[in-house]
Amino acid sequence: KEFRGVFKNIYDHAVLMNELTLTCNTTKLALFTVVVLEGAILSAKASGNEQDYLDAVECLIDYISSNTKEV
Repeated sequence: KEFRGVFKNIYDHAVLMNELTLTCNTTKLALFTVVVLEGAILSAKASGNEQDYLDAVECLIDYISSNTKEV
């Protein structure tokens, strides 16, 4: 839960700085981030293929980017 809180604080700050959309639910986004990262680590360990981790993180970045405001 502590790890999730760090992400929530970062995302909350991004909303305040007008970098993430106001409609972004930072609590759910923080949970989603932790779930993806932890799952990616487990998947990469199980498969022995670090690309599993990299692919999952790439998808996470794409999802977060879809919630960012255009500069």
